[in-house]
Amino acid sequence: MPTVGQIFACLQAKAPVETRMDFDNVGLLVGSPDWDVKKVLLSLDITGSVIGEAGKIGAQLVVSHHPLFFSLKNIGSLDPQGVKAMNLLTGRIAAICMHTNLDAADGGVNDALAAALGVLEAKPYEPEHICRVGTLPEPLALCAFLPLV
Repeated sequence: MPTVGQIFACLQAKAPVETRMDFDNVGLLVGSPDWDVKKVLLSLDITGSVIGEAGKIGAQLVVSHHPLFFSLKNIGSLDPQGVKAMNLLTGRIAAICMHTNLDAADGGVNDALAAALGVLEAKPYEPEHICRVGTLPEPLALCAFLPLV
């Protein structure tokens, strides 16, 4: 059975945390790399409902795109993010968050979005390497492009 750390290592191979933007908080944010994992729940955000669903289905790990917290003040009932961290720990559920590092990864979020929009020859935009630039198959007026987005 894989551990949280082994799953995190696989995610890191695709989207290294070192490629995150400076403001971001990514990686193993709650839990231990030694915990065994039988079930994983994937989510965009870690909300109270997501934590409840993870407990209901018996997941030991939540992998989300957006960070659980950026600047946690306390773990307890005085801070909404602290409540989430406390509930995860109480349920022995780890949390891995992969945000701007997954956006920037080859084949990551921004490449998927560019492909969904039909962008040709999408390349990382310098100097940030997060955004993608490319060309559309045919010119579109902004009012025609926006509904695609």
